[in-house]
Amino acid sequence: MTEEQSYLSFMTQDMESKKALSIMISCMVLAMAYHAFIFWNVKADDVMARNEEPIWDVMFELSENSATDSRLIQDESTELFSYQIDEGASSGLMVGYLNILIEYDETSGSINDPCDVVSAEIKHGEIIADWNNESNVLSGTSDDCSSINLFLQIYPNFDGLTKNQPGSTPEEVMTLWENREFGMGEYLLSIELNTQEFASNIPTQGDDDEEVSITWTFVRFSPSVVEALTD
Repeated sequence: MTEEQSYLSFMTQDMESKKALSIMISCMVLAMAYHAFIFWNVKADDVMARNEEPIWDVMFELSENSATDSRLIQDESTELFSYQIDEGASSGLMVGYLNILIEYDETSGSINDPCDVVSAEIKHGEIIADWNNESNVLSGTSDDCSSINLFLQIYPNFDGLTKNQPGSTPEEVMTLWENREFGMGEYLLSIELNTQEFASNIPTQGDDDEEVSITWTFVRFSPSVVEALTD
């Protein structure tokens, strides 16, 4: 017989020992039940709050940079426009998104000459951006001298508005908004021109080119993080 079995046998030999053992076991059960009640009903919210990550406000200081280029494009030809952004030119800012405005007029001088057809497309190239974003407008065409507006989302989920994000520390949240690989490199835009002439038996000035103007507008940002206010 083991030492533990001998001890239990001794404790249960008479009624007084049995009562003492029952009281001891009852106290132990009550103590465990009390601590379980306190944990699940009184301290549960505190425990869960300690396990939840805090919420942070991510705010953005915006900077807009524009550049304009114009070129005379020949009929039935395509011209390639480019714009370069590198680490030195970015001034330490992240690149959020790109707007491109393409403008032209009918300048042939011929009476009743219709507007030419201009088609534009942002080439994929090697730029790291959110190329599959549903808001992207990567190509467009105009045949009535109206402007063409293109859009490329570069930094994912960036729209310039304050974000609420969970995270253990502000440094952890900030890493989500400090990826300088997005938007670095050479942007390529192709412009194709096809002239249209008014059908007439009267001799008119030939329409074999058009001047097209391109405005690149980059929205860049610098993020900052503060703990969100809670009710």
